[in-house]
Amino acid sequence: MKNSSLKSLFSLLFLVATVSIVLYFILTKDTINLRIDMPGGVSKPISPFFLLPPTLFSVGAYFVTRFLADKPMRMKSLLRRYVIPMNEHNAPLIRNFHESVSLGVTSIMFYCSLFISGIIAFNPFITWAVTMLPFLMIGWSSFKLMRDKEMQ
Repeated sequence: MKNSSLKSLFSLLFLVATVSIVLYFILTKDTINLRIDMPGGVSKPISPFFLLPPTLFSVGAYFVTRFLADKPMRMKSLLRRYVIPMNEHNAPLIRNFHESVSLGVTSIMFYCSLFISGIIAFNPFITWAVTMLPFLMIGWSSFKLMRDKEMQ
C-alpha cells in the first residue's frame, strides 16, 4: 500500500527542490560563489558539480527510506538488535520512523544545496536550527517506537 502522509509529501517536495536547484546551477553556471562569512564579504568560487554529492546522497536516502516505509514488516532483520516485535500494531510506528528519517535527510540536504549554491548566506544560528529540528523529529519518532515496544 502506497503511503502519502504529510511527511512523505514534504520529503518529496524537498527532494524535487534540491534536484531542480542542482540541475539549474549545473546547466547554467560555470562557478558558484560560496558565501561563508555572515556579512557576505568573502566568497570562494567553486564548481557547480560540488552540489552533486549531497544531492545523490539525498536521492539515495529518500528511495531507501521510502522502500522501508512502504514495507515496514520487512524490517525484521535490520531491527533485530532493537527487538521490536513485528506485528500490525508496530507497523505504523515503524513507517512513521522511516518517514521522519526521510524528511530529516531531505530537508537537511535541501538546506545544504541552498547554502553551497550561494542562494543563502551561511548563518550559524539558522544552520543550527535547520539541523536540529529534523534530528528532534527523528528522535521523537524513535522514542514513540521504543515506548510502545516497552508497553507491549
